[in-house]
Order: sequence, then structure tokens, then C-alpha cells
Amino acid sequence: MTETEAPGSLYTLTDPPKPVVETLDVRAGSTIVLTGKVLSPEQCGESRFTLDLCCGLLVSGDHRDNVFLHFNPRFDLPGGWFSGEPDRQIVVNTLINNEWGREERYNNAFKVGENFKLEIRVFKEYCKIAVDDRHLCDFEHRVRVETVRCIMVQGCIEVHSLTIPK
Repeated sequence: MTETEAPGSLYTLTDPPKPVVETLDVRAGSTIVLTGKVLSPEQCGESRFTLDLCCGLLVSGDHRDNVFLHFNPRFDLPGGWFSGEPDRQIVVNTLINNEWGREERYNNAFKVGENFKLEIRVFKEYCKIAVDDRHLCDFEHRVRVETVRCIMVQGCIEVHSLTIPK
């Protein structure tokens, strides 16, 4: 893993091990860029990845800090515990006081086995999210952006780089 500080107080991690957990300084005007490759469920033993912008350092478990933005592309395989269709959408949500909010779902812009670039631009009242330079969605803040303290990236991807505001 290499770390470099880019102009404008951006910080780039290259080829970091997973899970990636880093402190960051997010505010209106900030941009977060994740590049990587989606791995197949057979390669990694799971079928999803997540990027969470967390409001504290308790990022997992039963009593975790609020999650400002939960970004979760899914690549579920047929079969398994549920008899319905496999979930292959992107879920975007917020965790407040250990309770998930209303899910927003989008068509999955990611492809297993392919490289990608995910860009999150933070504005005063919403985030603009793009995949491979194509707008995916706008996500309105449900928690104050000033409360974001760290980012966590985990799951079925290979992380090539992560550029965050520091």
C-alpha cells in the first residue's frame, strides 16, 4: 500500500488491504473517489461490497455509530436462503441510532470482473454519486455532513485507489 497527499488536502491510498478504514474530513465541496475491480462471489466468498461514510469509529457490531451514507452494490447468486430473485441492485441508505432508514435502490452499474470508478461529490444538502463518469443518483443528507468521521470499504472488490479529503 502506498499513501500520497494530493494538492487541496486530498489523500490517496493505493492498493490498501481490506477492510479499508480511514479517518477523513468531509464537508460540502468534498469529493471521494474509489477505483477498483468487482470480484466474483466465487473469488471472495461474498456477493456484495460496501462503502460507508461513518459518523464515528464504531463501524461494525450491534451498537455502531450513525452511517451518513451506506453505498451497497449487490451481486447475489440464484438460490440460497430466499426463494425470490437474487438481489443485484445498488442500495443506498443511512443508519441512525442503529436503525436503517428507507432504502433507495438503483440499477447496478457495476459488472463482476470489471474495473470501475465510483465518485461521490458532497454538496450542502445532498451527495451526487457517479459510476464510471455516469450519474447514478443524488442522495439527500439525512444526517449532518459535519458529523462524518471515517470511511469504511469492504466486501467483494479489489481496491486500487481511494482518494479522500483529509
